[in-house]
Amino acid sequence: FILNDAGFPVLPRATQSLFQSLKNLLRDFRLLFVIEKEHDIVSEKDIFQTDTVSTKINRLENYYLQYLVHFGQNVIRQRESSSQERLEAPYLDVLQSPLQPLADHLDASTYDIFEQDPFKYQQYQLAITQFLRDQALSFVQILVIGAGRGPLVKASLAAADALQIKIRVTALEKNPHAIRALEQIWPQQTHSRVRIISGDARRMNDASIIEENGMLYDCVVSELLGSFGDN
Repeated sequence: FILNDAGFPVLPRATQSLFQSLKNLLRDFRLLFVIEKEHDIVSEKDIFQTDTVSTKINRLENYYLQYLVHFGQNVIRQRESSSQERLEAPYLDVLQSPLQPLADHLDASTYDIFEQDPFKYQQYQLAITQFLRDQALSFVQILVIGAGRGPLVKASLAAADALQIKIRVTALEKNPHAIRALEQIWPQQTHSRVRIISGDARRMNDASIIEENGMLYDCVVSELLGSFGDN
């Protein structure tokens, strides 16, 4: 600590900048300050001249505390966390049991977390768009294996719509809860662009997932478990 022009303890600007950088990098951290009982400020501040030694020290600690509260509220917290950072915060630097989507049916809260990662699905859509450009097709059939609640289906449809290409997507999913969510979004009686199949791709023969018109798929899209860059 140093003394400012009014004689109160403050952190140097370089130290303040360090803490701001740590806040941006770590998003959350704890500060532990140890205040020495003997400090030059006790004899330097006129306000202490009529106080006992114990009162001087207590008041000195209060000045430090007041400054740290101000510093935390007005300096470290100047940058508000984004919605993405708030979403990620509980999972940063925490060991987690790996998900087992092949053995277990994922619940709604897990799908919610997956679907709030926009970067991954944006990258999927860009990849599908590039594929469609390269193939120069007027009509495309895409098979989505592990469709979940539909983010990859939406990415496929959006890529085709952007290029004004006719598309039919087959969404293959083994989780019955996710199947119901898919059917709510794309009712099979009325929606012709999305075909929903309930089943495990590992245990299905080709005939059970082939399109009714007998055509093969132009592209197969599969979900990556987790976010890009997390391994």
